[in-house]
Amino acid sequence: MPRRIRNLPPVDSAENMKLLFSASDLALIELVRKKLDASGITCEIRNQAASPGRSGLFGCPELWVGGDGDFLLASMLLGSWLHGE
Repeated sequence: MPRRIRNLPPVDSAENMKLLFSASDLALIELVRKKLDASGITCEIRNQAASPGRSGLFGCPELWVGGDGDFLLASMLLGSWLHGE
């Protein structure tokens, strides 16, 4: 069951998830997912087994995070990791 804090909507339900980034390198997505998970941020990989869409192009794996608060923190952490801060 999704957690609730002070009458806020559940943060880990699928409809509240926000796309953080996508990449063709699944290893990079998995590394970021593990770091976010270790930081207590709800996240999941989607489109992991990418297959051709209607256009015939393959999709890329995507990393999704739970809710606005997690998205903001995850964005800041990802930026600092990518820029070596």
